[in-house]
Amino acid sequence: MTAVAFYDDTDALLKSVHYTYDAFDRLIGKAVDDDGDTFVDRGQSFVYDGTDIVLVYDETGSLTDRFLTGPDIDQMLAQENGSGDVQWLLADQQGTIRDVAEYDSGTETTSVVNHLQYDSFGRITHIMLQADQSGIEHGRPTRTRERRKVQLASCCLQIVT
Repeated sequence: MTAVAFYDDTDALLKSVHYTYDAFDRLIGKAVDDDGDTFVDRGQSFVYDGTDIVLVYDETGSLTDRFLTGPDIDQMLAQENGSGDVQWLLADQQGTIRDVAEYDSGTETTSVVNHLQYDSFGRITHIMLQADQSGIEHGRPTRTRERRKVQLASCCLQIVT
C-alpha cells in the first residue's frame, strides 16, 4: 500500500496519507495531508540500520527521534527524542521490556517512568505511570491497533482482558 485517501459522503477529500518504500520494502517516508487541500501538513522520513529504524526526521528535515538497538532481533535499548531526553528500555532475562527509565536533559536526572506487566500470552495487562509512546516499537513503526492498545493502557493505567 502506497497511499490512503479518506473521503466524505459527497466524495470530497478529507485526508490523505502517502507512504514511500525502498528497494527492500522498508517504509522510508510518510506524508500526511490532514485537511484534504493536497498540501503535505506533516511528514516523516526513516533511516535504517539493517532492518531497524535508527533515525526519524520530520518534514523539515529536523531529527525527531534516535534509536539505539542491540545485536539481537527486535532488541530496542533506548530512544532519544529531539530535545535530548532519553528513554532506556529495561528488559528481563527473556528480553521482555519490564521498565522504562527516562533521562531528562533539562534536570539531568534519570527515573523509572513506566513499569509494565504482561499476561501469559505476552499482552500488556498493566502499566504503572505514563511515558511518551512514539509509535515505534522494536525499531519498526507499530501497527495502529497495537499503538491504540498502548495509548489506551497509558491513559487508563489498566487493561482488562
